[in-house]
Amino acid sequence: MKNSKTNACITFEQGLPGYENLKYFSLDQPYKEYPFFSLDSLDHKDISFIIINPFQFNKKYEFNLPALQRSI
Repeated sequence: MKNSKTNACITFEQGLPGYENLKYFSLDQPYKEYPFFSLDSLDHKDISFIIINPFQFNKKYEFNLPALQRSI
């Protein structure tokens, strides 16, 4: 059952790697019973990414964020 509801609008000031020209996205969870989210570009309607919360699958998930990204 599809229950699409926009959870958030997100702005990436510098875009995403490889998609630097796309700045504005909506975050939706179209199916509440599944852990997948859809990150949809508001700048280009044909661009969408399927994403997950990695902590839901691995409680010890870690990542390093370069100092340049942390300062933005």
